[in-house]
Amino acid sequence: MSKSARLILAGALSALLLLLLGACSNRPPAPQKVTAEQNGKTITLRPGQEVIILLEANPTTGYAWEVAQVDEGILQQIGETGYTPEATSPGVVGAGGTAAFRFQAVAQGTTTLQLAYRRPWETDKPPATTFTLTVRVRP
Repeated sequence: MSKSARLILAGALSALLLLLLGACSNRPPAPQKVTAEQNGKTITLRPGQEVIILLEANPTTGYAWEVAQVDEGILQQIGETGYTPEATSPGVVGAGGTAAFRFQAVAQGTTTLQLAYRRPWETDKPPATTFTLTVRVRP
């Protein structure tokens, strides 16, 4: 066998080995990031995969995002809702930021995830806005 044929064979075997190692990995894919632009859309996750939802928020107004609907047998929230304020000039009062939700797909199926932006004490009023995402979990 020529030297070039051996190099080609070695390269092909290396590529096959990497492919097989990747297929045997039990790690779920990287988390999907979702923003307000995906409101009303459908995403597909694999079991164990996470979705991170990033939505504009301004807690100084009294409003906060909350989970209004989800099938926790399919999609479970991980930890508390996070919040990152906007980078603003020092002394700026009332600036908004970004609320962050993390969910993990725990079982196959489809669920509607709905988040509501409301003031917690205004239970008799509809939310100021909602965010809805259909999540399909498939192998």
